[in-house]
Amino acid sequence: MTFPRTILQSAGILLLLTLSGVGQTSSQPTLFIIGDSTVKNSSAGQMGWGDPLRDFFDLSKIRVENRARGGRSSRTFQTEGLWDQVLTELKPGDFVLMQFGHNDGGEINDESRARGSLPGLGNEFEPIENRVTKKTESVHTFGWYMRKYVADTKAKGAIPIVLSPVPRNIWIDGKVERVVATYGGWAANVAKSQNAFFIDLNELVAARYETIGAETIGRDYFKGDHTHTSPIGARLNAETIVTGMRALKNLTLNNFLRREPVAASANTTSDTIRLWEGNAPGALGSAPDDIPTLTPFIPNKPNGSAVIVFPGGGYQHLADHEGRPVAEWLNTLGITAFVLKYRLGPKYHHPSELLDAARAVRLVRSRAAEWKVDPRRIGVLGFSAGGHLASTIGTHFDPGQQGAADEVDRVSSRPDLLVLVYPVITMGKFTHGGSKKNLLGDNPSPEMIKLLSNEEQVTKDTPPTFLIHTMNDAAVPVENSLQFAEALRKVGVPFELHVYERGPHGFGLAGDNPILSTWPARCADWLKLQGF
Repeated sequence: MTFPRTILQSAGILLLLTLSGVGQTSSQPTLFIIGDSTVKNSSAGQMGWGDPLRDFFDLSKIRVENRARGGRSSRTFQTEGLWDQVLTELKPGDFVLMQFGHNDGGEINDESRARGSLPGLGNEFEPIENRVTKKTESVHTFGWYMRKYVADTKAKGAIPIVLSPVPRNIWIDGKVERVVATYGGWAANVAKSQNAFFIDLNELVAARYETIGAETIGRDYFKGDHTHTSPIGARLNAETIVTGMRALKNLTLNNFLRREPVAASANTTSDTIRLWEGNAPGALGSAPDDIPTLTPFIPNKPNGSAVIVFPGGGYQHLADHEGRPVAEWLNTLGITAFVLKYRLGPKYHHPSELLDAARAVRLVRSRAAEWKVDPRRIGVLGFSAGGHLASTIGTHFDPGQQGAADEVDRVSSRPDLLVLVYPVITMGKFTHGGSKKNLLGDNPSPEMIKLLSNEEQVTKDTPPTFLIHTMNDAAVPVENSLQFAEALRKVGVPFELHVYERGPHGFGLAGDNPILSTWPARCADWLKLQGF
């Protein structure tokens, strides 16, 4: 591939090409975590155990991806395509930690969620016309769906670990209610029959709750209801999972555990922040995935600048390794960081994602004094599809609506800089098909494709930009970054472009790769040049 001469001859514009012939493809294994809102939850004051679990692993040796989604059952995690997304990334030597059951007892077919599975372990099924999806569907038993997770995982050469569902804060005669007769016992049966590892999380956590006592558990370990834990409760559940893992002989996942876990982050605030006090514009419900949020990460010595992080994930999920670890790296530079949880497809399409990004910038700017941030030094950093969203707000911002009833809407949504890491930019020839479909649906108009092809939307007011890509990115072609850089050059917007010769898509901070891991230092230098 040859680079356009116009890019290589960008006089007066900051530009670097980093071509390395010794980059290596990462062989690092990944731990995928799947489940419901007891596993991943960003509602105010609540947290699932999947997030603090990463603190127990050596992240220089293994990636931890929490792909759980609130409100899902063993059935709907499959029927909504969330499991298929994991399967496309699953490779030999990976691990899948799976916990379902809390939502499987819901209605099989109603007009709100239609998420229940049939009780039990058998192969019986019930055909329905799904009132939510308007499609014909065969509903199977909880055991059937769980066996499919295990079988699919093994077929990929990965290792499944089945968990019984974490207990609720329900007490009967001084004892925590167990589910051994239902989902806990069924999960155990699936693991045994399929020769998979099993951790009886329901029993292990219940025993710990009883040692601590009902009053303390209710006050400190749960938030808002009897199902969803606080950060303290999530940490206890994660600790208990690790205890259960260590008790399993021949579980090679234990080789990646740290001797001592990372202390609970002192940088993040205890609560996430809803972007809107009420429902977000166009909200289709009130479940966690209908509520976009920001999670602040405050450095010990803030320098007055801020960056909002947009994780990637094909507009279908949010990649953990492109969220919190990036915010914590920014904190080491003195930058106040925020991780955006934006709405996702296929449930939400444009403009929901752009509305969330714009609101995030406005919210940080409107509360700049509270976070000791200069409102003229607020940038955005996006990976992959999150890079598309970052480039979208960088080319589709507005100055705010003077006189708006909501004070947040009165300030500008323009970021002061963009950092785009292996970004999706175009919806045209070189796009990422999954991102395009999840963002725009099955049959977008030519006008919509052009509108969201951000290389065609660059103006002289587009913020200064830092771009990272690899030449052999098989998922998002390097042309995405090259075309955006060319568009910036044409209108005189400063940019810095680093193209590595080799490297897989989705490397994040690339801590395990001696070549790709140099990009954060290059970015830190550029951020300093921009006054960040």
